Amino acid sequence: RGIKITSAGRSSVLASRAQVVASEEFQYGPELDLEPAVASIGILVGAALLRLKINGAIAARERAEQAKRELQASRVQALSGDADVDLSMSEAVVERLVQEAEEARTIRILGLPMRVMVPLPLGSPAPGNSRPDGPGNVSRETGSLKKIITGVGLGMIVVAQLALFLLLATDPMSAPPSSLTDDHPPSMASIRTP
Repeated sequence: RGIKITSAGRSSVLASRAQVVASEEFQYGPELDLEPAVASIGILVGAALLRLKINGAIAARERAEQAKRELQASRVQALSGDADVDLSMSEAVVERLVQEAEEARTIRILGLPMRVMVPLPLGSPAPGNSRPDGPGNVSRETGSLKKIITGVGLGMIVVAQLALFLLLATDPMSAPPSSLTDDHPPSMASIRTP
């Protein structure tokens, strides 16, 4: 005992479904999805800020190492008697630059200090290897060609990441641009009924 559907009733149900389908416009195409776009932009900005912090820490370390080399040269001159050098001023500068290099490696998140890992310069011995000719010491030339190749490689990575960002921030099932769609909804003749 149930409801009996006649062929006339069935055709009226199908006709009403066809009218609903015909009244809706089917439009497909990319559409910007706000949440993934904001998350992706946040990740890109965070990575860029971290990279800037690392670059600043590397520059501070290089300034401190340069000051240490100059202090060592001044000490050699003072010991050889070639020049009268005030080493206390140079030592104070070196201490200040070493402290700045350590501060450049620190990020504070919610008041907690966290250290940024900074890569060692090429050719320097590994932290556990004090011998200058040990396996951690790799001598490489840093010519302009290497810098150009590195820059081009990094540029290609950035372009690929931006393309991936644009692909991930769109919804392929949303409406296409109005220039690609017809202004006419599908006709009743194009809708098949079983």
